[in-house]
Order: sequence, then C-alpha cells, then structure tokens
Amino acid sequence: MLKGPDVCARADMHGDVAGANILVAANGVLKIADFGASAQLRGTATDAADTCSMRGTPFWMAPEVIKQERYGRAADCWSCGMTMIEMATGTHPWPKATNKFSLMYEIASTDHLPIDNLPPELSPVCREVILKLIDRKVEARMTAAEALNHPFLSSVASLSAQGLPRELS
Repeated sequence: MLKGPDVCARADMHGDVAGANILVAANGVLKIADFGASAQLRGTATDAADTCSMRGTPFWMAPEVIKQERYGRAADCWSCGMTMIEMATGTHPWPKATNKFSLMYEIASTDHLPIDNLPPELSPVCREVILKLIDRKVEARMTAAEALNHPFLSSVASLSAQGLPRELS
C-alpha cells in the first residue's frame, strides 16, 4: 500500500488513500484505485506546498487537508496510517465520530489520535509505523520511502517475497 505513495512521489499525489480504494488481487498484491482526487505536481512544487483544496474521504483525511492548508504527499502518508488502523481494527479509524462535522473538528482541531481501539496483539513495531505515519506535525511525519524501509514493513515484504504466509502482527 505504501509503495503507491512512494511511486507517486515522482509526480502525483493520490489524495484519497482509504481502505475502500485498496484492491487486493488473488495473489495478495495490493493496488491503489480511484485516482479521482489525485493531483499531478508540476514544476517546483514541494512535498509541503502542493495544493490546498479539500479532497478525499473525511475519515482518512490529514489535518492539513481539512484545514485547507497547503499539503502534499505527507497527506497520503497520513491516509496510509489511517488505512492501517482500519485494517487492524476492521472499522474506519474514527469510530466515535457521530457526523462529518464532529469528525473534521476532531481531526483538524484536537490532539487526539484514533489509536485507542488498536488490538493489543498488534506488535510494537507495527504501532510505531502507524504512529509515525499519523504524526500531526507534517514535517515529522514518516514518508512512504521511510515507511517501506522500516523494520516492520521490510520484514513483511521479505515474507511476501519468499511466498510465506504474511502475518501482520
């Protein structure tokens, strides 16, 4: 899943990474779909100053997107972290949100992160990746390339390459 934003880092930003936009092939390969919210970056645009319109699905949106601040590929990394939470819990990452307005306030204006419902059996290294992907400070947020090189994801990639069962905990 993080290979998508990493590959997109060359020119595009997806803008709507969410569980519903992740397709799983019969062989277990993940593909990112629905590029309707994607933005192609031109010229000297940087990761921190790519666009400022609100795009995406609110439960997975980064704070800077909701605030309509300038944002870039780091917003896709936030969404990947939220998607990992969704995969670990089986529900969207903000289950206590009662409507889109309270949800967007929670994401944009509080310090709360939706990690309360993470299963206790989730490994510390997996939790670490999630927390680094959903860092509220854009400049501190883990990039897709950094996440792919993290011990948790590199070990999962290694198991996948060997054709062994993939255990994500």
